[in-house]
Amino acid sequence: MLTRLLLGLDATPSSTQAAALALGLAATHGATVEALAIIDTPWITRPMAVGIGGSAYKVATEVAELRRAHAEAQTALQAVLDQARQRGVTCEGRIVEGRPAEILAAAAIPADAIVLGHGAEFSGGAADRIGPSVRDILVHNPRPILLGPSTPVLGEPVLVAFDASLPSARALHMAALLGIGTGRRIVVLSADADQAVAAARAAPAEQLLRAHGGNVSDVLAIGSTADPAEIILNHVQSLRAGMVIMGAYGHTGLREKLFGSCTRALLHACPTALMVHH
Repeated sequence: MLTRLLLGLDATPSSTQAAALALGLAATHGATVEALAIIDTPWITRPMAVGIGGSAYKVATEVAELRRAHAEAQTALQAVLDQARQRGVTCEGRIVEGRPAEILAAAAIPADAIVLGHGAEFSGGAADRIGPSVRDILVHNPRPILLGPSTPVLGEPVLVAFDASLPSARALHMAALLGIGTGRRIVVLSADADQAVAAARAAPAEQLLRAHGGNVSDVLAIGSTADPAEIILNHVQSLRAGMVIMGAYGHTGLREKLFGSCTRALLHACPTALMVHH
């Protein structure tokens, strides 16, 4: 059961979508939201090489950047608090300075999941897709991560991409326990070169979701040698899915470099919300 969400905020548009995702889930589940407007002070004040007489300029620039960051954080936080009040969602919020991954790791202990904008940077910048701060949080935090979509949610279905790997199984089980798909249609997708293998993988995933009250409307067992990320992205568009649930390390289940190739592709190209767990 979903009871508490931790929302990491900055001033990027993707954080606006993340806030909408968090408040929508909280309203559905009767959950509370803790909203942290994070300012990456260590990054803003990082050491930089300056010329003679440049120290005073650097200090003045940092002060201006911190003031701007605080003003933007306050605006973003107040918008979330106002929206929560309108939706009847219990939400508490504050501005916090420090390293985003460390702040969220500590604050996430009593939370069920962390919600972030895919392009959040917390330093006044904006990543095109997944920036360093979000990658750091994805790798080092054991909580499920919900990444807000790049655009408003496409539609209702929740697409569960399941390949029977350990990360995929953990993501499936966590989604079922938290009831992430409550009130929405759920589509299970499994792909393999052998369609019978894909069907055999999808069957227990469907069974688990139904056992936890999930409204599984379709099970798609795809026999294909195409790239798994391509298959998932094509079905996101054709189904107009509102969220994808996936394991964090790709269809092999192996930790390739930072993420598996499938995970990397979806993090950078998926237009809808993502629940990522490892």
